[in-house]
Amino acid sequence: MSDFIYTSINQSIGRLSKLLCSIHEEEKNVTEFHGDWGSLAVIKNHYYGYEWIEDQRFIFIVISGPQVKKVDKSLVPKTETTYSEYILDKWKSQKGIEWSNDISGPFAIFCVNKIEKKIEMVTDLMSFIPIYSCLSHSSIIFGTHPDVVAKISNEDMELNQVSVVDLFVNKTVTFPYTLYKNVYQLNPSSVYVYNIGKNKLSNNHYWLPYEKNRFKNIEDASQKLREDLLRNVRSLTLHKKTIGVLMSGGEDSRVILSTIPSQKQIKCYTFVDYENVESKIAKKVSNIFKAQHFIGYRSLSHYLEQFESCSKLVGTEHNFEHVHSFGFYKKLGIRDNEIILGGLFADAFLKGRRISSLKEFKLLKVKYKYSEILKDNNANLITYQDPNVNSDLLIKVKKRRDEHFNRISSFRENSAAEWCKLWPASMNHNFTNYFGNRRLFVSYEPMLESDIVKLMSSVPQEWKVDRRLFHASMKPLLKNTKYISHSNGHYPYFGLKVNYLPTLITKIKRKFLQSLRPDRNNDGPWPLWGKVVKTELMNSIVDNYKKEYKCLEAALGHSTLKDIINQEYIEPAQKLIVIQMLANISYWSNNNMK
Repeated sequence: MSDFIYTSINQSIGRLSKLLCSIHEEEKNVTEFHGDWGSLAVIKNHYYGYEWIEDQRFIFIVISGPQVKKVDKSLVPKTETTYSEYILDKWKSQKGIEWSNDISGPFAIFCVNKIEKKIEMVTDLMSFIPIYSCLSHSSIIFGTHPDVVAKISNEDMELNQVSVVDLFVNKTVTFPYTLYKNVYQLNPSSVYVYNIGKNKLSNNHYWLPYEKNRFKNIEDASQKLREDLLRNVRSLTLHKKTIGVLMSGGEDSRVILSTIPSQKQIKCYTFVDYENVESKIAKKVSNIFKAQHFIGYRSLSHYLEQFESCSKLVGTEHNFEHVHSFGFYKKLGIRDNEIILGGLFADAFLKGRRISSLKEFKLLKVKYKYSEILKDNNANLITYQDPNVNSDLLIKVKKRRDEHFNRISSFRENSAAEWCKLWPASMNHNFTNYFGNRRLFVSYEPMLESDIVKLMSSVPQEWKVDRRLFHASMKPLLKNTKYISHSNGHYPYFGLKVNYLPTLITKIKRKFLQSLRPDRNNDGPWPLWGKVVKTELMNSIVDNYKKEYKCLEAALGHSTLKDIINQEYIEPAQKLIVIQMLANISYWSNNNMK
C-alpha cells in the first residue's frame, strides 16, 4: 500500500477511494472497509508480500515493505500477504514484537481491532512514512497523505497561516504541525492506540535517538556500518533477479552498486539536462559493475511540466522538485524492476551535512571535539529577512522552532541543532524524494535500515564531519572505482589530503570551460533552478494562479504572485513552494470529493 485514510465517522461508499485515487496520475486499486468502528480505504501494495489482511478480529495494513528481521531466510513471499501475516502474528503473540529490532526500514502500520473497538498504529524509527491525524471532540481521522486528511476533516481545508510562513521560510513545516489547521503529524517510533468509544488517543515511544556513543573508536563504528550495509542490501536483493539503481556521479550510489551480488541483473538510471560530467561518470561506474545504464534527459521546463501532478502525489507541504524520478519512472521502465535501490541520505545521516554550526578549522586539520561544535540554537534560528512577510507570523514560527529545538534537546543535548533537521524525517525537505518514489515503484533506500539509523544516532558529530566515518567505512567498497572521480572532482576512495589538489584543479577547469560554453554549463545532477523559474512556462503558471494568491497574501505580504517570482532575493526553491501551494489549493478547492 502507498496510502491509507481512516475516519471514525462512517463515509459514503466510494468517497475515500476517490480521495486516494485523486493524488495519483493513474487509476489505483483501492479497497474500502466499513463497520461500526468507522470507514477505511487503502491502496493496493506494490511491495509484494505486504498486502492488507482481514479476519474476524482485525483489519491489518502495512504501508511500504519493511524488512522482516530475525526470521528464517526461507520465508519467501509466496503470497501477497506472507510478510503481513508474519508481522501481525508476531505482534499479537504472547512474546510480542520489538518494533526497533524485528522489522526495519520505512513503514507505517495501521490495525483495526474490530472486537475491542480500537485503532492501533505504529510509526517507524524516524517517521520515514508519516501518519497524520485530525482529532475533534467526537471523532478522529488518520492517514498517510496530509492533503487527504485535511480534505476529510474540513471540505474547505483551512490553512494554518503560521505554517504558510514556516514552509516559505524554512522549506518545511515544523513538526508536529502541518499546512492545515487541526491536522498534525504523529510522533516517530511510537505505538498509538485510539479508543473509538472514548475518543481517546494515547501513545508510547518504543525508541528514541538518545545521544550515547556505543563505540570505543571510529574504526569499530565504521566496520559495523559497512557490515550493516552489506547485510541489508544482500537481504533486500536475496530473492530478486532484476535490480534497479538510481545512479549519480557521486559516491553514495556507487557504494550501493558495489554491495549488490554480481549475479544479479542490474539497471542503472541517471537524470541530467544533457550529456555531462555527471552522466559520463555514472556510465563509467555502471560499466565497471556490468550494469546497463539508462539516461533520462530533462528540458529546462521538465519539472514545471509535471509539477501539478507531482505536487498532488507528495502533498502540498513537501517540495515536489525533489522527486526527480517523476516523468521517468514509466518512460525509462524504472517501475518494471523488482526493486529499486537509491543512495540518498548518507549526506545527512553519516557525513554531518546538517551540522551547520561548526567553527572554522585550519585547512586539512580534522580534529573535532564536542567543545568545538556550537551547542546553541544558532543553526535553528530564522535568519531570513523579507520586509514583506508578516512579522507576527514570523515570531510564531520562531516559537515553533524553539519548541522543537527544546524537544530535541531533551534527548540530544549536544547535537540538537543538527537533529532538528533530521527528526522526524519530514524536517529534512530533501526527504520528499523518498515520499514520492515509494508511491511510484518498489523503492528502497539502504541507508534507512534500522541498524544504520541507530548507528548514526549513536556516534559523535566529530566522527561524521569531513566524511571521516563514511570514508573509513566505505573505502573497501570504493576500491573498484578508485580512479573514477566524483562529479565534483574529488576521488571518493582517497582521503581529504589527497583530494585537495584534484578538487581545486577541477573547479578551476570547470569555471574556464563554462565560460566557453555558457549554454551547457551544468555538469551536475540537478537543474539550474534559477533558470527554471525564469522560463516562459513559469510565467504562464504565474498567470494561471495569480487569483489564488489572495489566500497567501496576508501571510507572505507581497501584493501579487508576480512580485514574489520577480524578486531576486527570494530563492528559486521558495518560488516553487509558493506555486505548489497555490496549485494544490486550487485543485482541492475545485474538486468536490463528497
